[in-house]
Amino acid sequence: MMKKYASASGKIIPKKSGRMMKKVRGILLAFAAICLFCIGMDSREAWSFERSAGQAQESSGKTGQLTDFPDPLNRNFSARDDDQTDPEGKFEVFFIDVGQGDASLVVCDGHAMLIDGGHGKQSDKIYSFLKEKGISHLDYIVATHPDDDHIGGLSGALNYATVNQALSPVKYDDSEAFQNFLKYLERQNIAITVPEAGEQFTLGSAVVNVLGPVLKTGEDNNNSLVLRVEYGKRSFLFTGDAEKEEEESILDADEEVKSSVLKVAHHGSASSTSQAWLDAVHPSAAIISCGAKNEYGHPSEEVLKRLKETGMQVFRTDLQGDIQVYVENGKLFCVVEKNPDADVFVPGDAFEEALEPVALIETGDLDADSANITRGNNVDEEPGADYVVNSETDQGEPPAAGNQGAENQVHNEPEKHEMDYVVNTNTGKFHFPSCRSVKQMKDSNKWYVTCDRQELLDQGYEPCGNCHP
Repeated sequence: MMKKYASASGKIIPKKSGRMMKKVRGILLAFAAICLFCIGMDSREAWSFERSAGQAQESSGKTGQLTDFPDPLNRNFSARDDDQTDPEGKFEVFFIDVGQGDASLVVCDGHAMLIDGGHGKQSDKIYSFLKEKGISHLDYIVATHPDDDHIGGLSGALNYATVNQALSPVKYDDSEAFQNFLKYLERQNIAITVPEAGEQFTLGSAVVNVLGPVLKTGEDNNNSLVLRVEYGKRSFLFTGDAEKEEEESILDADEEVKSSVLKVAHHGSASSTSQAWLDAVHPSAAIISCGAKNEYGHPSEEVLKRLKETGMQVFRTDLQGDIQVYVENGKLFCVVEKNPDADVFVPGDAFEEALEPVALIETGDLDADSANITRGNNVDEEPGADYVVNSETDQGEPPAAGNQGAENQVHNEPEKHEMDYVVNTNTGKFHFPSCRSVKQMKDSNKWYVTCDRQELLDQGYEPCGNCHP
């Protein structure tokens, strides 16, 4: 007598028929699995494309564009990198929108490092940001140089969080911002450590390498601490306000600068981010920290053009607010707070144009070596003159200085305004007499002049990045 079994549907079916049904069901399940795998591959591409096209994604309470881009180091690993595996921990960097200033929070495996804090008026935001992220202790607090737009807000961090070590290129500066920095460090009995180029330290499973300053100069910007943070095969380069001179000295020192993400120096000023620097760093993404409608016109058209031609993703705090970059499963992702479709290649003096909606298209392979990189950002084909503020000059006929700074010329000025300036004949930069860099110049390099700033620009001199003459 044939035995009977209950089927899943409740019907009674013969055992033989049940075996047949199991075989059929197995074949159907296998077929379905193959279909799902194929669909999954398609949907993964669509997922990545949707993020690249500006789909909002929630992360750490922020919303914005989530974009996946490969690390440029994949193109040419050294032997050490080939053997290196991606850590299993967590690594993220927050480029905090502090207006016309810099502030970056690096978090790795529960350890934190704050690099700069914006102007003093941003102290409250730094305080609130650390509180929001639950970071009550900093392993390191870094003042890249004494300018207020970089260290003024660090007092807010020191009011909220304890700190292990404070790093700065100098132990003393007479600026109010630096004096406040010292005051709050003293409350925690923390002395400033001045790291030297070539030194390194750890932050969780990340390694921080000090690249600069290589040469001690009399100008704060070119005395900026430059840090390269390595996390597995990923790397982030923080440059303070380093200008072309410091970039060149670091390259001459033959330090490893190639990095996945570049924090563009000096808010995108034309005095920084040379083509030689970009060629060496070769980043997949660049972050520009600057203020909306700032008086300096940052970021400059010249730097934006170089970034665009190098072929990388660019993000800006003036347009997109707080920016988070993190590593997940060996890949890099970016989340912006707002305006994921802003035209990031419009210079700072055309800020309103940058906020006009731009339809992003698939970015494809964002390897900076790829010739097939496409993006939908519209760039003005006929940009206007660079926006410049103030200038430095010397008394007497200034000596020629080649073509330095020619990109900063302003045309069609209605009238001339003669002022007193001091030209550093060694560096080719001009300053206001009150600039603290003047005090540190050799007397033999000082050239005093009274003239219109345009005359200096026409002679090829560059304005100081500190006093912005």
